Amino acid sequence: PSDRLRQEIQPEQVVHDQSISSIAGTSHREAQRPFTRFLDEIVRIADASGIPVFRSVHRFKEMVRPQDRLSLPPEDFRGKSVCAFCGIARPASFKKSLLDSGMHILSFIDFPDHYTYKSDDLEAIRKHFSAQNADAWITTEKDAMRLEESPDFLNRLFIARIEMEMQPSTPSFDDFILRRLKKVSNEQRLTSDE
Repeated sequence: PSDRLRQEIQPEQVVHDQSISSIAGTSHREAQRPFTRFLDEIVRIADASGIPVFRSVHRFKEMVRPQDRLSLPPEDFRGKSVCAFCGIARPASFKKSLLDSGMHILSFIDFPDHYTYKSDDLEAIRKHFSAQNADAWITTEKDAMRLEESPDFLNRLFIARIEMEMQPSTPSFDDFILRRLKKVSNEQRLTSDE
């Protein structure tokens, strides 16, 4: 990605005096190596500074079909043949999540991040995916939001809803947040008493 919100940064810029959260996704190993080295450097700097590092993973929570609001667990798609598309910053992580869930990908199309789908795009996807004879067509929740103006196409899809799960850590993420909130609350109370 090259938009202004994703400018190239150095590890020192990510580490600050509060905490850092690992943003390592689940993309393919080869594509992940430079990013992994970047995160390793962030963790090294954070450890040397006594800053907690929190890690999370993203998992499919459910697959939702907009047409009838049917919600199915991702396990129902294990062994199914699917076609998928997305326009997100790291499409490889979405593709890997589909594979990790046991889906057989017949076709995967990635568009640039924040892509605005045109009717020609949707028609090309429809023709291509129809020819694949897949059990399901899948996209991300983010992409589905950009397809609301095309309900006929949207209703053919299953939307992968994702949840973030914090990994165990010391201190726990919850304890860290509560301590920070208490500290800020106490500081605000002290300044309002003055």
